[in-house]
Amino acid sequence: MPKKSKGDIVPGAEVQKLLEELTEKRQEIDDKLLFDLNLKEDLQRQLLQLTEDLEDTEIRLATTKKQKKKLDMSISETETAISKLEETAKKLGDTMAKMKKKK
Repeated sequence: MPKKSKGDIVPGAEVQKLLEELTEKRQEIDDKLLFDLNLKEDLQRQLLQLTEDLEDTEIRLATTKKQKKKLDMSISETETAISKLEETAKKLGDTMAKMKKKK
């Protein structure tokens, strides 16, 4: 059996070192997985909240559009009524003027 000098590497030590490196690498991967899983959960919660917010906004939009349509109709009806009142007032004024002339 040859003598071992200080520079010689013990075969078991190389395997042990390799095992430690692999274990460290696995821990790095575990840390990345945990980070990504937590990030995924966070994003899913945000997505759920955004989806709920979107649904609420769509409901408000639909309600507001209906209110606007009713208001537009009321404005149109009011404008028509005012126009008819003005016509009637003019006719009444003309009639009153004719009646005054006849007197």
